[in-house]
Amino acid sequence: MFVALTVYGVSVTVAGQNVAWVLFACGGSVGMAVVVSEIVGACRHNSLMSSTNLRERPVASAAVVVRAALTELTRAVDTLQRESLDSLDDHEMLAVFRDLETQRRRLPTVDHRLITELECRCTGRKLLSRGTPGLLTELLHVDVAEAKARVRAAGVLGPRTALTGEPLDPVHPATAAAQAAGTISEKHARVVTGTIGRLPHSLDEDTVGSAEQSLVNQAQGLRPSELIKVAERLTAYLDPDGQLSDDTDRAARRALNIGRQRADGMSPITGLLDPATRAFDRGCTRPGCDIPAQWTQVHHLDEYQYGGRTDIHRMCLVCTFDHRLITEHGFTVRMGANGRVQWIAPKHLDPTQTPRINTFHHPPDLSDPDPP
Repeated sequence: MFVALTVYGVSVTVAGQNVAWVLFACGGSVGMAVVVSEIVGACRHNSLMSSTNLRERPVASAAVVVRAALTELTRAVDTLQRESLDSLDDHEMLAVFRDLETQRRRLPTVDHRLITELECRCTGRKLLSRGTPGLLTELLHVDVAEAKARVRAAGVLGPRTALTGEPLDPVHPATAAAQAAGTISEKHARVVTGTIGRLPHSLDEDTVGSAEQSLVNQAQGLRPSELIKVAERLTAYLDPDGQLSDDTDRAARRALNIGRQRADGMSPITGLLDPATRAFDRGCTRPGCDIPAQWTQVHHLDEYQYGGRTDIHRMCLVCTFDHRLITEHGFTVRMGANGRVQWIAPKHLDPTQTPRINTFHHPPDLSDPDPP
């Protein structure tokens, strides 16, 4: 069933406040709604009229405009698929390629707007999908990895809105603008946003903004593989030897990805470990114990039954025998400042209560003048 809907907009000033009145006629009924002009997209860009100079004008339906644009796009692609290219000379062929690539690069920015809107509406959850990525996999038949990548890209390159309703720049405005103009590709954008996202959080906003703009400028004349090398040199310049990175930065980069199980039952693993995690995974942490990690249990430094978190920084590996030393024989364990697990024996075994670490799995740091 289709219903004809006619919409008219009138802008007025009431007590100094700009207000947009929306008159609509549906069938034989006429209604009127009032909204603050800042949130009326169709009326916002038009100059507001005073109460003594009212003017009615039609307000185009966004849905009609979007559908019309898609129809025009479809017709344009149909034409490009159908028309003969025989009459184009070499220079014209190259020009078509360049122009087509520009438009291809711009299309993901429409993706960003659509995904941002889906996220704001929680459409995926309303339709019982696993969030927006799950909705995209079911709707578009794309892989989960691609769906998640699209949602991540929309999060940093798509439009944003403040709680007050005012529009905000994307997280990476220079990258978003270049992609909207078609001067960089999706792969270029991923290199730039990934590089900027890995910079130390201690860098000031101006430095980060300049770094992004520099990468965007260079991306317009480089292949993505070449841009990666430039990005690596830029990172080394801004954070030489990782001196500015701290635990917050390392925690943000920490990741562990388990791939699809193979026919032989094995699963590939990739990821990044921070120093604390690297210290975590080699074996039992009790001083002197040589039991490897695969024969150990995970112990919560803060007892789980008393609210201890299942956080890799608050857990350690302990073999079955040594686990009883903690639970039954008075030994205590804690995380040291250097990310290494320290054991403290009960007073009847060690009156000094000196914290000790296991150096079997991790040779001692000879540069430390006062090792535990």
